[in-house]
Amino acid sequence: MPTPEAAVSDPRKPAAGAIALVPHPAFGPGPLRSLHASAALEPCGRITVEFVAQGELARMRLASASTAPQRRADLWRHTCFELFARRGVERGYLEFNFAPNGDWAAWVFDDYRSGGRELGPAPLGIATRFAEAGLWSLRAQAEFGASAADPGSADTPLTWWLNLAAVIEAEDGGLSYWAARHAGAQPDFHDRACFCVPLRAAHSATRSRGQSR
Repeated sequence: MPTPEAAVSDPRKPAAGAIALVPHPAFGPGPLRSLHASAALEPCGRITVEFVAQGELARMRLASASTAPQRRADLWRHTCFELFARRGVERGYLEFNFAPNGDWAAWVFDDYRSGGRELGPAPLGIATRFAEAGLWSLRAQAEFGASAADPGSADTPLTWWLNLAAVIEAEDGGLSYWAARHAGAQPDFHDRACFCVPLRAAHSATRSRGQSR
């Protein structure tokens, strides 16, 4: 169950390798001024993602903490942090949803919005943190599976392509949509063009690097 805790380091600087997400222009930023995200992949196939939000946090609607976090559908209808991941040049991809109250969802797709089915393993945990200077963060871990442990060859290292994204609900019920990239007139985190953040699978945890576009 996520529990607020005091910051243990200066929260005003994003983590090394964090990228700035951008709000979809059709909906604006909502209560946030900025949202940064980072990801690291372990050789065992475990990925850790962290989102750091800054802004008028009192205007950001968060669900009450759950006593028994579980898989739930339609988390994107409210504040929800999301990870989309495509392995190399494959058409299929993974989707993870992380709610601030600890609920989650995990899916695997064969292609763009097709062949969707539940991915078995549950996230290993979702934790939230309030900090000074209007900072709030969510940190989650999940399993990519054994295939993520393959780093590829020295000449052609395997790259996962990520879209790090979030839906932010304001106190009035309005939604804003943040992502590493927006490719259309309406928000669509599944769009292949939005998978723009490279993450190398290696023999040691590697932090994602990229730029918002």
